[in-house]
Amino acid sequence: MFETVTTLVSICACARVWCNAAIGATAVYPIDLVKTRMQNQRLTATVYEVMYRNSFDCFRKVIKHEGFFGLYRGLIPQVVGVAPEKAIKLTVSDDYVLLIDIILLIRDVRELALGLLPSYPQ
Repeated sequence: MFETVTTLVSICACARVWCNAAIGATAVYPIDLVKTRMQNQRLTATVYEVMYRNSFDCFRKVIKHEGFFGLYRGLIPQVVGVAPEKAIKLTVSDDYVLLIDIILLIRDVRELALGLLPSYPQ
């Protein structure tokens, strides 16, 4: 019974992290798309001018020529790649934070027992 509950809690935590990563990737994806297009633009052969003058011009042209959903073209592979990475990072980070908190608590208890912590007025 306890193992089943633990497994369900782990699955729920994993799903929550996956959803959070997907929401985060979706929120910043248009900015990333504009950045990538600005970095990849080439000078035209005849006029020697760039396709986008600045980020706002790139954003405007993407919406004009590809529509609003053009800002999200390629989002699914990004989410599939980013979500597991974020899940691993958050899980490991939470585990290390808990471990560090335990180590600091043990250190404080030891120092308190030895009288090394300053006493605070009451």
